[in-house]
Amino acid sequence: DDTFWTSFLSYLVIGAIGGILIFSLTPPLVSEWLKIPPEMHSVAKKAFYIGAIGFVINMILNAPNSLIVAYQRLDIANQVGIFRGVGERVFVVLLLFFGLGLSEVVLGSILIGILTFFVMWRISLKLFHIPLHPTFKKDIFIELLSFGGFVTISSIVGPILIHFEKVIIGYYFSISFLPYYMIPYSLVEKMGIVPGAITGALFPAISKW
Repeated sequence: DDTFWTSFLSYLVIGAIGGILIFSLTPPLVSEWLKIPPEMHSVAKKAFYIGAIGFVINMILNAPNSLIVAYQRLDIANQVGIFRGVGERVFVVLLLFFGLGLSEVVLGSILIGILTFFVMWRISLKLFHIPLHPTFKKDIFIELLSFGGFVTISSIVGPILIHFEKVIIGYYFSISFLPYYMIPYSLVEKMGIVPGAITGALFPAISKW
């Protein structure tokens, strides 16, 4: 119980710091660093501001998801993952079908993320009997940091490294070049689904050794 809440609060703090950084860097990112057409600045800023909230949601999702995986209930983790993945894509298609724009699409993804969080929260309460009394233990935090520090760093730095080249393209060329990059990139990225799934399944079992 203390381990879960210490992990949750740690992710919350990390997410809040990251969200504040995204929020603070949005004006120069949109106006100076990325070559976004001036008429799109307001839409882009709104999308980044909403995305800052999404970053916080994604970070705190790690706590219940890690708990479920740690108990090797990969069936539940996969079902929730499929629900979120399909839900986001269907929601995006519906929003675009009704003529809504980028800000609404980003907001829709965040709403799906919030719904996913409550689903995982409910599962954690039901299966693992997590009490509704948040506690933060410094000794547990240090132990978690020493045990899973590299995983935490990877979850933060990984997305930055994965998407950094897109920022470079937007900075030196234009965001209109991104579709030419993203389509082949997405096709190649799908090749990592199978090894990624195997690694995710083996990690909690191997970590017991």
